[in-house]
Amino acid sequence: MVAGVASEILTAVADGLGAALGATNVVGTTSDAVLGGPHVIGGFAGVSVMALHLPASWMRVFTDDELALGADSADESASFREAFGAGSGDHRASLLLADPFSVSASQLCGGLDNVNRSDGPPIGAVVGGFGSGSTSAAGHPLYLNGSLRRRGVVGVSIGGAVEIDALLSGGCRSVGEPLVVTRAKGHMIFELRGGAAIKAAGEALRALGARTSEELAGNVYLGQATDEAKAWGGAATLATRRIVGVEPDAGAIALSEAVRPGRTVRFQIFDPSYARDDLLLALDAQRLRGTPAGAIVVSSRSRRGKGSDPHMGDAAAFQDAFRLPTAGSDLAKAGEPVQKPAVIPLVGLCSDGEVARSGSKFHMSHASVAALLFRTPTPLPTPERGFGGGSV
Repeated sequence: MVAGVASEILTAVADGLGAALGATNVVGTTSDAVLGGPHVIGGFAGVSVMALHLPASWMRVFTDDELALGADSADESASFREAFGAGSGDHRASLLLADPFSVSASQLCGGLDNVNRSDGPPIGAVVGGFGSGSTSAAGHPLYLNGSLRRRGVVGVSIGGAVEIDALLSGGCRSVGEPLVVTRAKGHMIFELRGGAAIKAAGEALRALGARTSEELAGNVYLGQATDEAKAWGGAATLATRRIVGVEPDAGAIALSEAVRPGRTVRFQIFDPSYARDDLLLALDAQRLRGTPAGAIVVSSRSRRGKGSDPHMGDAAAFQDAFRLPTAGSDLAKAGEPVQKPAVIPLVGLCSDGEVARSGSKFHMSHASVAALLFRTPTPLPTPERGFGGGSV
């Protein structure tokens, strides 16, 4: 992961690292900020790298050229299962890096859902991030084994004798009541519960009390129910969509993703305290499984700079969650440590949309954190079939 540099530098860095490490596969992208250890680097050039050596597992890299996005359900499912390596039955996890200008998040997530609805081995954990840091269509380069792509998706799948858990944590709390979309077209919502969408937004935000426009700017989102049967279940049951604009004359709001009439939505506001607490709760659950050997984190660019720490301290939160309690003798010392050492190897990027499973389906959300946590595997027999061990 490379922050704040041109695509030529991404290629030079990735080529050099691949040669120095003797890596079989090298995957990367640029971002406006990267996470490494307990730190975040943003606003200037930086590099964050993780090297994986998984001798008892298999690894496979792929691009969207192998995915039959938008094809009929059977063909799409077959292409995804083949590309992700899920046909072997021991797929553990995949990491996806995507260009936001050329890839439809709804199509990508729909393809993943089709695989798990169809007959055959399911796809395991999947975490992905859409590129950030550029407003141009060619501004999010994707690197794969010496090749630089200006569009699409690159991914890496891992399977075999390795344990990988997925984590998803939101950053928004809900305001107002759930509302049914009664008129919409594409990315535009015209009516909610039979009234103008803009009016419904105003009514929901009034519940926040005296908030200035500066406080609300960039912090208001719309959550879409991931399961209509649980639409009243709170923020955890919503996929957060960014509001990208309004049409006052039409009373409409525009979203980052298309929405259909009949879906249940709820207005949300980014809350730094909620974001921190939700992430710590998710990490507490992971701590019950022991300390991971490493983590790959996709943290929303929406979280960056909206709290006391960059990225709400997301990288530091992962480290603190698995840190042993401080000894009493150290607590008695005056002052604070200048720097707390990293507990687990961690690499990550700042994204413009995070892909992960929420409930039974895959969704792309904003203002969230998604992560893959690698653990020392329970000894398993070597798979009879695989794509070979390797490094990335």
